[in-house]
Amino acid sequence: MQRAQIEYERPLIIQNYRVACILGIVFMPFGGLLDYFIYPEFLEFFFWLRIECSILLTIIWWVLGQPFGKKYFRPLGLIEVTLPIFFISWMIYETDGIRSDYYAGINIVLVGIGFLMRWGLADTTRMVFISILLYLAACLLGPSPIEGEGGRKDLVNSIYFITLTGIFSMTGNYLYNLNRTREFALRWELDENRRQLEAGNRKLKELDRVKNRFFANISHELRTPLTLLLTPLESLLLKGQYSLPPDIKDTLSSMQANGMRLLKLINDLLDLVRLESGQMNVTIKSLHLESFIKGIVSSIRKTAEDRSIQIEADIHEPELSLHTDREKLEKIILNLVFNALKFTSPGGMIRISARSKNENVVIQITDTGIGIPQESLAFIFDRFWQVDSSSKRKHQGAGIGLALVKEFVEVLGGRVEVESQENKGTIFTIKMPARFSMEASVAADESIPVKITTESSGQHRESEGRRSKSSPEALKTGSATSGISSDREAKEEDGKEWLAKLYRRAELFPATSLEPIKIRSVTDLPRRQKNQPLLLIADDEPDMLTFLRAQLEGHYEILEAQDGQEAVQKAKQFLPDIILTDMMMPEKDGLQICQELQATTSTENIPIVLLTARVDEDIKLSALKAGASDFLTKPFSLAEIHVRLKNLSDTHLYQRTLKRQKKKLESTLDELKDTETMLVQSEKMASLGKMSAGILHEINNPLNFAKTGAYTLREFVHQLPEDERDEYQDIVKDVEEGITRVSDIVQDLRGFSHPDSEHKFDTSLEKVVTKSLKLLSNEVKHVHLENDVSSDLTINGNENQLIQVLVNILQNASDSLDSKTYDEKTEGPC
Repeated sequence: MQRAQIEYERPLIIQNYRVACILGIVFMPFGGLLDYFIYPEFLEFFFWLRIECSILLTIIWWVLGQPFGKKYFRPLGLIEVTLPIFFISWMIYETDGIRSDYYAGINIVLVGIGFLMRWGLADTTRMVFISILLYLAACLLGPSPIEGEGGRKDLVNSIYFITLTGIFSMTGNYLYNLNRTREFALRWELDENRRQLEAGNRKLKELDRVKNRFFANISHELRTPLTLLLTPLESLLLKGQYSLPPDIKDTLSSMQANGMRLLKLINDLLDLVRLESGQMNVTIKSLHLESFIKGIVSSIRKTAEDRSIQIEADIHEPELSLHTDREKLEKIILNLVFNALKFTSPGGMIRISARSKNENVVIQITDTGIGIPQESLAFIFDRFWQVDSSSKRKHQGAGIGLALVKEFVEVLGGRVEVESQENKGTIFTIKMPARFSMEASVAADESIPVKITTESSGQHRESEGRRSKSSPEALKTGSATSGISSDREAKEEDGKEWLAKLYRRAELFPATSLEPIKIRSVTDLPRRQKNQPLLLIADDEPDMLTFLRAQLEGHYEILEAQDGQEAVQKAKQFLPDIILTDMMMPEKDGLQICQELQATTSTENIPIVLLTARVDEDIKLSALKAGASDFLTKPFSLAEIHVRLKNLSDTHLYQRTLKRQKKKLESTLDELKDTETMLVQSEKMASLGKMSAGILHEINNPLNFAKTGAYTLREFVHQLPEDERDEYQDIVKDVEEGITRVSDIVQDLRGFSHPDSEHKFDTSLEKVVTKSLKLLSNEVKHVHLENDVSSDLTINGNENQLIQVLVNILQNASDSLDSKTYDEKTEGPC
């Protein structure tokens, strides 16, 4: 892309270079005016220098217009800028050197680099250094000395402004080239995308043609085996109407209903393909509208009543008739009615009305359903479009029915309109000409070529010319083979009639199930077996939910949910052993169910199996990331679903059992650790007691000697002079009190090692404080003590232990005061 950008910008760059040459050619000689006023003595010499520079720039200008210059435009651009800087530096050298004001010319050239040359950062930086070097050479070699304060100031001033201008030029060129690169990258990407879009468009057109052929082929191929499935099913249901067990009969009925739904979907796809390929046949007949509409209402009344919806026909003109294609009109009305049934709540109403207006017939299908948002009305007739296309939509569908309605109506020469208000209802209005007109049909949609056949008085007329079967050749051939082919033709007609009836019965089945889901209440659930896991099944399709329940209820206790929200609520309430859920459901889809249950502590370990019709890798990865344990693609095997559910449920039960055992073992281990700690502590205390007993015994002997010595010393008091006796007695008393203190501590240690031997008495608090202060008399002699203890206060305890506590507290307080400093005005610690 960089090479492409250079080639793209080459003409613009060369054009800028040539403009810069012209500016240099013009303004270099024009600078002679400046020489005339500032350096008149150099006027002639400078004039020839300027002419030489202009001549060289003219040569470069010419070369840039040649193939050689266009190829090597970059070095020519560098020479083009170097020339004026060189000649300006020469003028500075010839004049005042560092004191010359011509250094401003170098700044002008550097500014021009930023505006015209549009170099890259490297070339701009290179030219700035060349400018500074040329200027320094002119100053150092010039006549003005650099020595001295004035010379250095001028040099620094000039170099500063040249460098600053160069930095601005470098920054400007860098930002300009950055923006140009971004702009070119966007243009390059746009062109590349345009080319890819054109190629993609061609491929899409080809794929569209291939798709139509594929749909046509596969739909035809699907109809044959599907017909062979439906026919035996109908036969079994008819023969076993009274003899089949209810569960088997329900299964066969579900198979028939879903087979008919599949056949209808295939027929709709075939109709779309025919419309696309121009193979749609339209057979025009005269139709009595009242009996036609009432027949449709009668055929779907049971379906409406099952949903507690009232349906009625309102024909204003009993004799109203219409020339149209009966089959197409029936499909139009059935699609609209089934669409109304799908979006109308129980207790609602659907009305089909018909009336004539001018030369048209107006048919309206009115419902009291949920309505359509105004912003969606413009798209509802688009193929495969749905109001809610998310994976948690409430109403399923393929987005084909309304598209077929619009295209069929236009093929029949009419138009369809819709009016709707949310939460009030919808009105579909079909306006068709009373007598079919080929011109009206073609004008309605010129993109859909159709083959029109009309029937009148038992004769057929086709819009496309064909050779009549009554031609001489046909008559001759027919007379020879009439006896052989008559039976064959009769059989073929019978087969076609039977298939037509089958396809019409399929049209009476809605594309999606309209049967309300019947969920068993929790109180109706059978009593849970001792070893039977609890399975929660969540699916919004009644037939699928019924089928799964019937197949799995012999192995699991079944809970059912008809949407994602209910599934989450029941999972949190009943904590099932395993969950089987559909991917696409109302309220919350399968991924949201997984995420919400994984985020809840009580349900995070419940295995979840997802049922999905999508087989792409992205949906599988999304399911696993959301917390799904496994997934099954539709159609699935019953054996596979049994094995997967059993493996996951057994694993969950084993994990739950292991979790309980783990908690029990952890609790037992904690108890053992506590017991071990108590035993160790007890053993330590016993050892400490033994050691203390030995130490105390050894201490008691010297204490006894000390007591005896103190007593002996007291006896010597009478032998001392009178003036020394008091001091001697005080000293002996202090010694005796110290010995008594040590003896008391020994007794306390004995009480600690043997707690039962400890004694507590009522002790005077004043006595305790006094003894404590006396023991600390030396440590606190520099501290001002205030003793405010009443003499009548007593405390129950061991006197020696109380003294020890108070001594420790006072000792700590004294040590803290020693490390604290005070101002001179402060009296000191207290």
